[in-house]
Amino acid sequence: MHIDESSERPTPRVVIADDHPEFLKKLVSLLDGDFTVVATASDGETALSLILYHKPDLVVLDQRMPGLNGIDVLKQVISSLPDLRVILCSVESDPEFAEAALQAGALAYVVKLRIQKDLLQAAKSALQGKQFTSPA
Repeated sequence: MHIDESSERPTPRVVIADDHPEFLKKLVSLLDGDFTVVATASDGETALSLILYHKPDLVVLDQRMPGLNGIDVLKQVISSLPDLRVILCSVESDPEFAEAALQAGALAYVVKLRIQKDLLQAAKSALQGKQFTSPA
């Protein structure tokens, strides 16, 4: 576990899932440093098992993945880990998609075109229990 010497608190642990390898690398690079990435997955079933195994502080899920999609994974983990903070990412900028993610239990919804601008802010908001949605 990485310890931030300035605060002596452990860095929050995160599991990231996206089925596009290059985008997954980008997500990891955006969060690495502020967070400890404990695992990555490229499909919903793997993401679900890694989340239940690692019990991270935060999860970043792609909305569309093979097998279980992000909302399916979210619904399954929330029952086991009710305090889990989840961010859903999608190419969809329609507010209906964001609303569906928030209603399913996500604390944040980030549009992939805005990932560079919004992901870190969304992650920090989610850890504080605050909702975040990328501007449309």
